[in-house]
Amino acid sequence: MREEAMADMYGDRREPAGPRTDDVAQPRRGRQPVTLPDWIRDPEPVRATWRQRATLAALRLPGGPRVRRAWWRWQQRQRLHRRFPILTALIAVPLAFVAIMALLSLVYWLWARMWVIP
Repeated sequence: MREEAMADMYGDRREPAGPRTDDVAQPRRGRQPVTLPDWIRDPEPVRATWRQRATLAALRLPGGPRVRRAWWRWQQRQRLHRRFPILTALIAVPLAFVAIMALLSLVYWLWARMWVIP
């Protein structure tokens, strides 16, 4: 009895777990021929959009490729808040506090001016 419990605990069962392979439905071997319309099998070439045409025209100008590479570098740059998150938080939290206090003071001043001074 004790050996059987130990065998089950370690996964040394005599019978395999799960359904037998002859009980499981097998996938179909044959496939039907695919009949697609011609416009799906041989689609028309993609039309150039106005943006693609403008990009190609800009690349033909002198310095166009250089400007494009500079634009790619600008898009791939790493933002300061990602490079220095703690420093950004140390600057942003007091700045936000000062901005909120300035807005609250302005509202308080306007409220007092509206009701106290006729």
